[in-house]
Amino acid sequence: MKNFLTFLTIILLLISCQTEQRPNQDLIQTVKDDFSSPKSLFVDHVSSFTGGVISVASEIRLRLNKSVPDSLVGSTLVDIFDFEPSIEGNTSWEDNKTIVFKPQENLLNNQKYEATANLKPVIPEISQEKEKFRFVFQTLLQNYEVEVGGLKLYDSDNLTRIKIEGEIQTADVVSLEDAQKMLNATQNGNSLVVNWIPRVQDNSFLFTIEDVERAKKANEVLLRINGNSIGVDKQVDLEVEVPAIDDYKVVSSQIIRGTENYVSVLFSDPLDPRQNLTGLVSLTNSRSRPRLVVDLNELKIYPTQEMTATATLTINKGIKNSAGYGLKQDYTTSLQFSQIKPEVRLVNSDQKAILPNSKGLILPFEAAGLRAVDVTVVKIFEDNMQQYLQVNNIGGESQLRRVGRPVVRKVIPLNTSGVTNLNSWNRFTLDLEDILKTEPGSFYQIRIGFRKNYSMYFCADNSQIESLGDEDDEWGEQDEASYWDSYEYYYSPGYNWQDRDNPCSDSYYGSRRSVSKMVFASDFGLIAKKRDDGDLSVFVTNLVSTEPISGVDIKVYDYQQQLLASDQTDGSGRVKIESLRAPHLVVAKKGEQVGYLKVNDASALSLSNFDITGTSVQKGLKGFIYGERGVWRPTDTVHLGFIVQDIEGTLPDNHPVIMELYNPNGQLTQRKISSEATGTMYRFDFVTDSDAPTGNWRALAKVGGASFEKTVKIETIKPNRLKIN
Repeated sequence: MKNFLTFLTIILLLISCQTEQRPNQDLIQTVKDDFSSPKSLFVDHVSSFTGGVISVASEIRLRLNKSVPDSLVGSTLVDIFDFEPSIEGNTSWEDNKTIVFKPQENLLNNQKYEATANLKPVIPEISQEKEKFRFVFQTLLQNYEVEVGGLKLYDSDNLTRIKIEGEIQTADVVSLEDAQKMLNATQNGNSLVVNWIPRVQDNSFLFTIEDVERAKKANEVLLRINGNSIGVDKQVDLEVEVPAIDDYKVVSSQIIRGTENYVSVLFSDPLDPRQNLTGLVSLTNSRSRPRLVVDLNELKIYPTQEMTATATLTINKGIKNSAGYGLKQDYTTSLQFSQIKPEVRLVNSDQKAILPNSKGLILPFEAAGLRAVDVTVVKIFEDNMQQYLQVNNIGGESQLRRVGRPVVRKVIPLNTSGVTNLNSWNRFTLDLEDILKTEPGSFYQIRIGFRKNYSMYFCADNSQIESLGDEDDEWGEQDEASYWDSYEYYYSPGYNWQDRDNPCSDSYYGSRRSVSKMVFASDFGLIAKKRDDGDLSVFVTNLVSTEPISGVDIKVYDYQQQLLASDQTDGSGRVKIESLRAPHLVVAKKGEQVGYLKVNDASALSLSNFDITGTSVQKGLKGFIYGERGVWRPTDTVHLGFIVQDIEGTLPDNHPVIMELYNPNGQLTQRKISSEATGTMYRFDFVTDSDAPTGNWRALAKVGGASFEKTVKIETIKPNRLKIN
């Protein structure tokens, strides 16, 4: 696995070193490049140039359209390049079209460089306004990762002396001397010797910690890795467990890829080389028995068929060490044989679309197996927000073509964040301020996708490494039509269903692999409450400080986008708007802050999880029926009380109240009228017959054109009984 990741890392560095820009297809910068010359002016003279994100060990190249005599190849040039910050180095002809600048020392990490090329000495006929060609490039952000391989024995006769192997991998090239300064290893307070083995590339180093003591009790080796020597402000402390001499167990397992491909399982003790391992080691998804090789405390498992998926490795506890003891328990682990396929995904995809603090829109996402992503932004204009919310809730993505258009597309390199292994899942943050200038009141759909040439998936037929894609800041009618004709790009051209999940085929790619999210910058938190009589109360608070906001202009529209009412919030952030017919949308605005809230019935919060029982106001009246107990027997007198609340004062004094009693069959049994009230309370007494049917009776009170009811339970009572033997 390490060797495979190392190979991909080499490819990544080659990409970074050789990334070029074409004057008519500008590669997206992660820094603002207002310094750069308009590329369209130089399309007749400059073919490509170094740009984007490069390694600190890269050379700077400028390729011309016209050739020079072959006799000049290899000759030195002077006064061609000028850099800010300054770079010392030599300039020469690499071939008959390419000028190369070779720095004397490595460039600075995470540094933006502005380059000016003087074209007059190499193109004498060039016009004066085109003599200076300016371009921008940036170096990688340095970082590092540490991986500890496991414990190894020197020989089978001495279990007290072992070594620890590991690897440090950096995001960009570093010298062996600087890498050696990063690691310090101690055991029980004593420093240990660390031997270093440089790899083929200059950003991966193998190390071995020598003479680790294994005692009767388990202890730890402390690895302290400090990135100061390579310019990284990060320190990592790792504790590697050293098991006791009498503790026989599996220490680690991993996939090794290189000249030999196998699974390495390290034990704390040397294995018995004479034991029969048949049936003690198994790999799921393997139809044939793997070949097993014992090397001291390492068991090498060679699958006899290609493993292309996740497999479960099981080591039976019957496998013995050189002293004849078995493991205390079975060892089981999951091994990932296949590469991670190129993919992107959103972080907290269920998060709402409104992001507070309008100083910036930050969108986190995760990616694996990709060196860049395409970011496309579709803008829903403020004037179209009411139309957008007719068919969408906040954050919906239906029928966007009617209300928005794509405004920018950019290629975002992922190797600028100091990530050392782009083949695993990593989290990135997308700052929309680097992509576009957001406008108050507008929604934006952010779509993140990728193309085949961004993939880091290793395919056997890879013949060349393509450069990153191009940027379209200004969209023309043809570009916009191509974007909205999404059926053309949902599946890639030449789509073959059988290769739909094969990253080495074009059929894997297309917009179906992209993810999208609607975002809207606003500090407004809106709550609306609507009464049955049509009154609407709107509350506005600050999502950052939670304080109510006064002086906010509130406008209420119906579904047809007609203004129903408008008002301003008071000091408590509240506004009450009376008697509205079917409101659909509330728009809040103050200064550059804008907020939207749909208030139709379909957008209301669900109340199914709450107890919302109560009495509706009828003609300005509220009524409540109650009894002196909850259940009665036949022949009992049912004493019912009724309380009426005349909210608007419409009832005259001593207004009569009618109380009716219905049996379980729905038949009216008794009816009484009372105008004798104690305040707002009325009393009714109903005597039930001895043969009255039992069940749920219904009491109905009528007053002032309103009616109120209550269930009355009349039951036969069975006495408690004891059965005694």
